[in-house]
Amino acid sequence: CIIGGTLGDRFGPKRMIAFGLVVGIPALFLRAFAASYWQLLGTMLMLGILMALCGPNAAKLIGLWFPKKQMGLAFGIFFFMTMAGNTVSLAVTAYFPSMYSAFMTSAVIMLILGILWILLGKNTPEGISLPAVMPMKEYFKVAVKSKNVWLGGVLAMLYMGATMSFVGFFATGLNVVQGVVPSTAGFMASIYTLGNMFGGFIGPILVERISSMKHTLIFLAISGAAFTYLSWTVPAGTLMIIFLLLGGTLTGSIIPNLVTLPLRLKEIGPVYAGSAGGIINTLQLSGAFFIPTFIFGSIAGENYHLIFILSGLTFLLIAPV
Repeated sequence: CIIGGTLGDRFGPKRMIAFGLVVGIPALFLRAFAASYWQLLGTMLMLGILMALCGPNAAKLIGLWFPKKQMGLAFGIFFFMTMAGNTVSLAVTAYFPSMYSAFMTSAVIMLILGILWILLGKNTPEGISLPAVMPMKEYFKVAVKSKNVWLGGVLAMLYMGATMSFVGFFATGLNVVQGVVPSTAGFMASIYTLGNMFGGFIGPILVERISSMKHTLIFLAISGAAFTYLSWTVPAGTLMIIFLLLGGTLTGSIIPNLVTLPLRLKEIGPVYAGSAGGIINTLQLSGAFFIPTFIFGSIAGENYHLIFILSGLTFLLIAPV
């Protein structure tokens, strides 16, 4: 992510995202034919290159396209669509007849989107050029010196670790502990990401209206943690759906503000947003990788009650940080 973001500052986000698509889309097709753990791991690592190039450059791209007064709405729409993909995938996964069909469906969709991006995507609107080019080390030097960028990265790491732990284990936990059938359990898990979808839209607009990111994030972290944990404590049904929707909306309002933080910082702005976004995305993805598996998995094992307590506490940690 750090390399991808810095390259985006140097060569423009369109080129870096296109390169990621050229590497990542073949990996999606190869994944459908993986016949062993190592083949599957290899394709997932290739797919990770796509994520490493798209994630850090998203904020820069929108920052180049929209003036400050429109940025909240633009990011709201962007994150709404991002979480819509997560929501749909969780809701429909159980209905695919095989892993092959699920993997091929996602590969074909991404191929179509990749072609559209390469043909139609642009760095800036007509009549506006990219900022003057500097050596790559200059972009990275400015971003790495900003304590606010590192703080945003730590918050993103906590958020992603908590979210991946909750969403990743929730459907299985419902099946094992409450005996809920997989299709219904998957639907319940998708309610949380549906809330994330609404939160992704509301979050940037909420910060602009309140004019205080700090106080907004404290409220979202505390209330989101409470409803996220409460959703696990009730039987599968209407009350669980309400708690999942509230928890997902409140916590989902956090991440768009963290990802777009570089554009709000005077020392970063659109010029250094790729490098700063690379640092934040690196920490964010490290939280998604290490926290659920190596930390929560080691502490809680298959104790789902403890896993969701830890997820709620991790969301709560965002408030004091």
